[in-house]
Amino acid sequence: MVVVAAVYIAIMFLLVKVTIGGKPVVFRACDAVSWKGGNSYQKFIDFDTKKKYDILVLGSSHAYRGYDPRAFKNNNIDLFNLGTSGQTPLSSYFISKNYINANSCKLVLLDIYDGALSGDGVESTSDLIQNIGSTKAAVEMGLALEDPRAINMLTVRMLIKNASPMYVDSAYVYNGYSEKRDSVKIVDKKWYDFTAKINTKQVRYLIKLISYFKENNIQVIMLTHPAPKEMNRENHKKFAEVVNFIATEYAVEYWDYEFKHNLDSKNDFFDGHHLNQSGVEKYNKMLIDSLKERGYLPLK
Repeated sequence: MVVVAAVYIAIMFLLVKVTIGGKPVVFRACDAVSWKGGNSYQKFIDFDTKKKYDILVLGSSHAYRGYDPRAFKNNNIDLFNLGTSGQTPLSSYFISKNYINANSCKLVLLDIYDGALSGDGVESTSDLIQNIGSTKAAVEMGLALEDPRAINMLTVRMLIKNASPMYVDSAYVYNGYSEKRDSVKIVDKKWYDFTAKINTKQVRYLIKLISYFKENNIQVIMLTHPAPKEMNRENHKKFAEVVNFIATEYAVEYWDYEFKHNLDSKNDFFDGHHLNQSGVEKYNKMLIDSLKERGYLPLK
């Protein structure tokens, strides 16, 4: 076993050091290993673990492209967006466990949509293993994934730990948020027939995540942000039933804005399910108004 491990590390070391077109060969040779850099890398550099924010956001690209800290700042609310690409409840749990406690914030907004409970978590875990600051969080996440490819992810992290990021997110603007001003040019109908196949592992981690917040006396609201009104309503209904059941069982609120909005499918989205800046501004105003009406703002 020692010999096998030594040979494996030697091969991975060579794959990291040998480059083609300026990029290490390891990213061609190993499936599911993500590049170091982008929104995820920058946000964990910017996040201040010693500071108490008013609100923290968790979730996938719907989160880091859907909740603009500047809109909240205009209402005297200090928000940091910890959303990352493809983030599932499994990833959210280990981010929270290692970065969020009772002294970190007053409220967590957990953006969750149909895809968040249907994925295996490989995309999110791969991205975070390369970019999250905490090695402990990276290892815990890798082990929880229960996928042999996590060994490659963790090995690459170890070998490129001190390397500079390979790319930057040019859309990154502030406190973990990335801005997108493009709008939908051509509507592809296949976007709107997505059917969530609920992954029981992600459901378990969603419950663990909610329980973690409860144990640490952190308020949490689950949210689904607006989607184009062409989206298949029956498919979303199946997802919403699961989330509503969990919300009821664990006494947390779930605010579903998927179809409760007046956003335009072309002008307020940059693809079939992500908001552009116009949509974000409209949605964030609705959300802030709702937080005020329901007594969450001002934060106590």
